[in-house]
Amino acid sequence: PVSQLARAVDTVLDRSVVIERFASGDDATRALDHARGLGRAQSPFVQRALAFDRAERSIIFEAPSGAPLTEAPLRLGAADAIRLLKRLARGAAALHRVPVAHGAIGERTLVFDDGAVPTLLCAGLGSVADPTPAGDIAAIVAIVAAIAGTEATPAGLARALCAQVGAAVPAYGALADGEALYELAEALDVAVLGALGAR
Repeated sequence: PVSQLARAVDTVLDRSVVIERFASGDDATRALDHARGLGRAQSPFVQRALAFDRAERSIIFEAPSGAPLTEAPLRLGAADAIRLLKRLARGAAALHRVPVAHGAIGERTLVFDDGAVPTLLCAGLGSVADPTPAGDIAAIVAIVAAIAGTEATPAGLARALCAQVGAAVPAYGALADGEALYELAEALDVAVLGALGAR
């Protein structure tokens, strides 16, 4: 392991936090720098970093409420799946603007609260090899597709979600980053809501 995690309580603000302390060595230093980059993203859908101490090799993160997908599987219809896609795309876009890629988006690094609002975890990712925005987009599409029960490609996801409500699949460009994914999610939202409203 490149780091250790501890749960604690910030007694001043009365909130739970996660403290990640990084080991020494090149892998741990890369993980520390990656986590620090992720913590700079400003999004309600990305775990927030509250403090960073390079001398102590530690980062304090906000502790998200909820459970990871591995513990609480979801099943969503078209409109809710698109809402989830939009939220995750917004989180990815915030990361990619830093610019940093997450590189470890998956069932254990995605936490959902009681209202099915997602948080991308930044603490405890370990050593992430060559993260890219394209990898983040593919991971998000795969997760939403699994939750919606569709094919795990952008085209397959778009076709299946639109087919559920009889909407036409909107045109979209290459999904190079979170902004492009959000544009697709927004176009899907308009198409699906239009089809639902026409019923």
